[in-house]
Amino acid sequence: MASNQIQKGQVLNPKGRPKGAINKSTQKVKDSLQLVMDALESTLLEDIARVTPQRRLQFYTDMMQYIKPKLSTTKADIEIQSDSKIEFIVRYDNTIPPTDILEI
Repeated sequence: MASNQIQKGQVLNPKGRPKGAINKSTQKVKDSLQLVMDALESTLLEDIARVTPQRRLQFYTDMMQYIKPKLSTTKADIEIQSDSKIEFIVRYDNTIPPTDILEI
């Protein structure tokens, strides 16, 4: 490697913006949006109560993605035996062998 190239981890401007710091314009936008959200907060519950139940449900499902993480899908292999016993075998990504069998 040539001596004039920057080495990994080398800092040319030690007084520069720290890694992960938000720049000033981004912070101004975030602050402005927070002001708008704070202003809407006082009437939001009343507004939601006025809409149709279908629209309220749509709003709820739209907002859930920001509150709760999405669940990953799992495949259930269900075997029904003739002695009326039902077993549920759960395998995650088909890599972990089933360890718990639920009998009903």
